[in-house]
Amino acid sequence: MLVDKNVKPTDPIWFGNHFRLFTELGYMAGGGYVLSRESARRFVKLGLEIKDQNQCRTASDNGFEDLEMGRCLGSLGVVPGDSRDEYGRARIFWYWKYIKHPQYFGHPGCCSDRTVSYHYVTTKNIYLYDYLMYSAFVRGENNQKRTPPLPETLIQNINVDWKAIRG
Repeated sequence: MLVDKNVKPTDPIWFGNHFRLFTELGYMAGGGYVLSRESARRFVKLGLEIKDQNQCRTASDNGFEDLEMGRCLGSLGVVPGDSRDEYGRARIFWYWKYIKHPQYFGHPGCCSDRTVSYHYVTTKNIYLYDYLMYSAFVRGENNQKRTPPLPETLIQNINVDWKAIRG
């Protein structure tokens, strides 16, 4: 499951690798994103009809698709959600320097068991990453197939206050 069980299809929310640049709410960069049903409805029914191209740039191919989607959805009241798993591990990967939620590299449990996508990665490397993260492990005394998640002290709180968002 990508999102918290408390998220409903009617919630105006979207998920991805959250960048904290260029817009007030940030945007979901490059590696892909997931829209709730309400977010998709707002984009199609409202966003595509907006005449102000500074809000929703739909009349030209100028700009970066992911950034423009972030601007548009933000202007429609769609909020970014947290796509990390219950342990704070990433599911959608792109460029580490600008992501909103820090990732813990160098720890074998850095990545979610349910990765969604990678950006700027060849098909060959996707298979390689999948194998290295989910199949390869060191055999030996007291070794588990998968390293446990990070200690709770390192995990940021990923609970969402839906009452505050809905107003």
